[in-house]
Amino acid sequence: MNLDLSDRVVLVTGAGRGIGLATARAFAAEGARLALTYRRSKDDVARLVDELGGGDRAMAVRYALDEQGSADSAVAEVLARWGRIDVAVVNAHQRGRRRPPGERFEDVDPAEWRPAVADNVLGAVRLAQLVLPGMRERGWGRLVLLSSHNVRHGRGGQEFYAAAKSAVHGLTRSLAWDATKERVIGDDD
Repeated sequence: MNLDLSDRVVLVTGAGRGIGLATARAFAAEGARLALTYRRSKDDVARLVDELGGGDRAMAVRYALDEQGSADSAVAEVLARWGRIDVAVVNAHQRGRRRPPGERFEDVDPAEWRPAVADNVLGAVRLAQLVLPGMRERGWGRLVLLSSHNVRHGRGGQEFYAAAKSAVHGLTRSLAWDATKERVIGDDD
């Protein structure tokens, strides 16, 4: 594929492994500059930065879903270095504790599930709020919010994570309406 992204800056959250790692490599192959976030896997992301050319091609940025202000700091660091974010891939997530067999859904203490729900939803909302103004100002940008197969298919013990990712799915669809400027008057769905 030839997307020629040589003049584009791409932020990939959760770039240390899995989908984030594969996404970072794919964008690098298209010539993009990459801001790759990590929470705990700084060494993994540092190796990826080196693999992708380092210097003016890639940078590592710390980002933690559960830390207030972390999104603001990460975006500010990218903007200070490259002046813009053209594509944001919001991949970082917090799965939370999986409810073990035999434990009932209604018995899970809110202190155990609230962080996963709040962090996944609020993290996506905040990053979108931070990157969209620049994209609108430039008249070009892409925001990719990753969800989960649990949204469509469910999975035992993953109810709280599925609820959070369902919210991200709804956020994505609603932002798409806003981006196209095709609002249906009177449509409250």
